[in-house]
Amino acid sequence: MKRGYRGRRPSREDPATALLFARAELWSLGRPLADLYNLGFFDGRASLEGALLRAESAADRFYRRAFEPAHSSAHVPAISFSDLCRIRGEWARAQTAEEGLARRFAERSEGV
Repeated sequence: MKRGYRGRRPSREDPATALLFARAELWSLGRPLADLYNLGFFDGRASLEGALLRAESAADRFYRRAFEPAHSSAHVPAISFSDLCRIRGEWARAQTAEEGLARRFAERSEGV
């Protein structure tokens, strides 16, 4: 080991690999790389939002079927996704879901 190094030697790996394997923090990358990372993260998150909402809706439906066997699906009162979010305490998500529905139905009524 060379004199003057304390602890680990500095690595020569690229910042993205260091971030991937948790050998670097996002704040240590510099502003342009951190912005690029955040852009990719939020774009990926937005692209999976619909699948996540459908999966949570299916999970809620299966939970009701499993633990409320006395009720058939025709007799179970429909609970909206925004109401389920409020029950879970996810107020911002409920608001986002309601805004999305309002936007979708507004587009349909304008097109008619």
